[in-house]
Amino acid sequence: MKTKLLLGLALVLSLLAALHHYNLWPFHPRVRIISAGNHCGNNLRHIEAAKEQWALERHKTTNDTPTWNDFIGHYIKLMPVCQNGGTYTIGRVGELPTCSLSNSVIPPHIIDKR
Repeated sequence: MKTKLLLGLALVLSLLAALHHYNLWPFHPRVRIISAGNHCGNNLRHIEAAKEQWALERHKTTNDTPTWNDFIGHYIKLMPVCQNGGTYTIGRVGELPTCSLSNSVIPPHIIDKR
């Protein structure tokens, strides 16, 4: 009975150590940072897709700049909110949207899926 209890405890501790070692622990600070960056990148991807659709439907060129009023309700249901506290800039047609935080960009693996 005592050996089974010790074996079970050792198994649980080794599982927790493995989760921590491979950064799979859900409360690990690095996971939060990566998650927030992915959220911001996905918002930027949605803004870019809405801008492209707006430009195609309205025959706009690279000199045209849409406003949030052109998007909200038509191409995007709600105004996107940056989890890190930044603000999004739509930009002109043909340019990628940006976030006021310098490290927030559309990840290259998301751009390449288009």
